[in-house]
Amino acid sequence: MKIRPHHLLCTRSFKGKGYSDIFINNMRDVIEQLQKNQPVEMQSGTDCICSACPENNKGTCRSEEKVTTLDRNTVKYLELKKQTYSY
Repeated sequence: MKIRPHHLLCTRSFKGKGYSDIFINNMRDVIEQLQKNQPVEMQSGTDCICSACPENNKGTCRSEEKVTTLDRNTVKYLELKKQTYSY
């Protein structure tokens, strides 16, 4: 599974609130897959979590500048590398 770096933090703090029912159900599905030790690769740009996000505009995030900064900060803080991780 390929996800944006900051989504590692989102999946850990997800409470099932906000956005839409479609987004919430998608996030729950993604978290369930991650908890089954689905291999995780970091990627830039929209991912499987973004697919149900209201900010996703045909594969492009309306808040791309903001989330790219979140991704960079997450990579730096967690010292993530280009490799496959276990959740």
